[in-house]
Amino acid sequence: MGSREDFRADYGELLAKLVARRRAAGVTQEDVAQRLGVRQNIVSKYELGEVRLNVVQYVRYCRAIGLDPGELLDSVGRY
Repeated sequence: MGSREDFRADYGELLAKLVARRRAAGVTQEDVAQRLGVRQNIVSKYELGEVRLNVVQYVRYCRAIGLDPGELLDSVGRY
């Protein structure tokens, strides 16, 4: 089982990939916020890791940017 630091690194990797995919799709934080029914600053906090995404929020975020939620999960934490 990995250490807490391993999990932080994996979560950071996941966030970086989410942001990159959002940007590549041409979707703004405001677009995501509107699709999720939250304020833009909440999306910013998700992306900065200030507020952790739970599983349901992660799935909704992925769908808001047109991404299959399983696609990124499969690539995170591979050594």
